[in-house]
Amino acid sequence: MIEILRYGEGMQNKLQTEGYVGPFSSGNDELLQAMKSELNKLGNNFKNLHIKSEICQSLLSSPLIADFVNAYFGKSLKLWRTNCFKKVDGSGEVSWHHDRHFENADEKVTFSNLGNHFSILLAVTDMTEETGIMEFIPGSHLPVPGFKRDERPFHQRAIQEHFLDIPEELLAKRVSIPLKRGEFILFHSGLLHRSLPAQGVDVNRYSMVARLCTADTLIPNELASPQEVVDYPMKMVAQNGSLDGKVALITGGSRGIGRAIAKAILAQGGKVMIVGRDNAKLAQAQSELNQSGQASALGSLQADASDYASLSQAFELAHETFGKIDIVFSNAATNQPAGVLENMTVDEWMTPFNSNMACTVNTCKLAVQYLRQSGGNIITLGSGIGHAGAQGNSSYAAAKAASWVFTKSLAQEVAKYKINVNELIPGPVKTDMNPNANGAHWKEPDDIGPLAIMLATQDLENGATGQCFCLKRF
Repeated sequence: MIEILRYGEGMQNKLQTEGYVGPFSSGNDELLQAMKSELNKLGNNFKNLHIKSEICQSLLSSPLIADFVNAYFGKSLKLWRTNCFKKVDGSGEVSWHHDRHFENADEKVTFSNLGNHFSILLAVTDMTEETGIMEFIPGSHLPVPGFKRDERPFHQRAIQEHFLDIPEELLAKRVSIPLKRGEFILFHSGLLHRSLPAQGVDVNRYSMVARLCTADTLIPNELASPQEVVDYPMKMVAQNGSLDGKVALITGGSRGIGRAIAKAILAQGGKVMIVGRDNAKLAQAQSELNQSGQASALGSLQADASDYASLSQAFELAHETFGKIDIVFSNAATNQPAGVLENMTVDEWMTPFNSNMACTVNTCKLAVQYLRQSGGNIITLGSGIGHAGAQGNSSYAAAKAASWVFTKSLAQEVAKYKINVNELIPGPVKTDMNPNANGAHWKEPDDIGPLAIMLATQDLENGATGQCFCLKRF
């Protein structure tokens, strides 16, 4: 258990005395893989991805990172810059420097002021001696007798003035901190640090630094425009019109999460066919979604996703109505706790398992049929209990576990068609499938929309596939 000492509580904790805390684990393997894929695609255009990339937004605002930042700093924060760095074998050593770019607007930088500038360093890939390790000088964020730093804001200095000659007595204190993929460090921006070169390893090493300050700090326009400064943690906000011209089919689309995903897609300019078993709920969903003025972009059909022939009619109608299908959400499921295995017959246990798996397999089989010519994105809706198990609900848990392995396997099979297949785990959501929802971490269905949009817009050449994206906080 990591002891968290809130900054400013009068305790001389490691953050105050040494200038950094960590490493901690972000616990986001799937988002990290997606981030690496995006960086590979971008080449070297890595500046300020927090305003360009929903994957970057999701990663930096993920609960483990955001909760640690809040625990240590506990203030209203602004994120004003992100930088990603690629290091390969032979790339040069970065000299000693700090990230204290400004104080408050153009005021002189005050290194005795510890409370308003700090950074997150995240290892997108392993950062070791072989791939390029980070070095820090503990305590160098504090004023050091005999060592004077330039107090002008960064934009008032030449680039070479950013790098420093360090006295031997300070160099003797330096430490190397290896970071495994997904680990991060919080550090004061005045802390001296550098990145060593890779040692004979022919792989890209990626890291990300996010620079934050308190909300009341004035940020010079020369360093960040108002559009580049966002509240932290960020809300994932899809770009308006990001699904213009795209067509999505959503099973289980008449209520709860499915209806919320349909709403989000329509808001981004997409067209949607919602599929459900209950005609009355379909009509209600269509009426509510039509209120946004998107009637011509919305269709619906009663169909049972566990019945292949029935579901195939919905795919045919979507294709006839909109001319194509680009995105498929396999959301239809039933979660009726069947009980403890020893108290059930085999048929009683197998019925919900078979029904849930049939929904997933039928939907994905038809999706591949319609997407294989032009590519697209398939998203299966998973559940945390498919990864952790659930006493008294082993049939549903087993079906969701099987669905996850199926998702990974299908992703490998259809990559040749430029089809991405990923799993979305929404975490606890207040729907009629969870009538007794309570607790601080239960989400509304609309909270799933931004992540659904991110997955629906994955790049067909370099986007994430075969990955699980989870919104569960704990």
